[in-house]
Amino acid sequence: MRVSDRDRDLVTQVLSTAYTEGRLTRDELDERIESAMHARTFDDLTPLTRDLVPITGSVTQLTSSPPSSSQLVDTSSVNAEPERLIGIFGGGSRKGPMRVRKDTEVLAVFGGFDLDWREATFEAPEVVIRGGWVFGGLDLKVPEGVYVRDETIGIFGGTDVKDTAPAGSGGPTLVVKGLCLFGGVSIRGPKQSRQEEVIMNELFSPPAEQWRPISSQWKKLRMVTTLTVVPIVFTVPAVIIGVLTSAWWISAIIWALAAVWILLRWLLINRTYRSWGYALREDDLYITHGVLFRNLTAIPYGRMQAVEVNSGPLERAFGIASVQLITASPQSNATIIGLPPNEAATLRDQLTKLGESQASGL
Repeated sequence: MRVSDRDRDLVTQVLSTAYTEGRLTRDELDERIESAMHARTFDDLTPLTRDLVPITGSVTQLTSSPPSSSQLVDTSSVNAEPERLIGIFGGGSRKGPMRVRKDTEVLAVFGGFDLDWREATFEAPEVVIRGGWVFGGLDLKVPEGVYVRDETIGIFGGTDVKDTAPAGSGGPTLVVKGLCLFGGVSIRGPKQSRQEEVIMNELFSPPAEQWRPISSQWKKLRMVTTLTVVPIVFTVPAVIIGVLTSAWWISAIIWALAAVWILLRWLLINRTYRSWGYALREDDLYITHGVLFRNLTAIPYGRMQAVEVNSGPLERAFGIASVQLITASPQSNATIIGLPPNEAATLRDQLTKLGESQASGL
């Protein structure tokens, strides 16, 4: 049976408690949390807590039913001061149990925040987020039963709300107000399981394996190139056309397209980062990536002819490298991007050894 994000969070709480009680070392905690974050089934989760909690029933006891509407709101202890989140060329993330104040103020300029309220307690039946998102964004996950009312103003930006409760469902209400200027707000409720989605996810999953993620430094590199390289690429032809033809209206269209492209690229950075992963299997290597167009590549070790590690000037500045796999057919070559140098070197050696053991191609 597949696990949900809430199941992973419950296991993470158990591991954190065991660490504070001295039953796990820091290295053991980090290793188990990483395994929990990449777990796909309960068979992957159960071993992580087997020596920490007694198992008296089936593994499905790890799951819990969604909180009722009355459990989501607690007005017994209310903080009248608004919570303020400011991210300028930066941001932050929050998850786990917390109290959501009646008013939250957010400012994101070339930055963003990732908030997970699925285990939060609301201090009022109606809470308000007021913010300004300028080339920035907010990714927010809300628990089941929360109704979201969007009152934002979007200028080359906007708000995307999915899988939340309808109006009048009896749960708390979240009102979002503010300005999205070349920025955006994404609010997601818990997805209902759909057979088609399960089948599609299985199509892009390695059998009985866990995906290894790429480095988070890749996200920072992507942000820098989005805000520097992309504007230059669009500005140069726009200026040339305007100077040579005096048709500045064409230049204005090019700049508008550039703004849209930058916005879309910026909003997809986190999702693109999460889509990348690789898995070393017994006979082949799996690589997956893609958001709008998902891709899964399986490369048998015996077909690899060379393994290269590459790192350009910008990649070196952010401490990452890429591993390129060259096969007998150029069409089947593949690259794993955004790896820390030590991981890239280790992967290169592993792939070389595996290739040599299964074929004489390397």
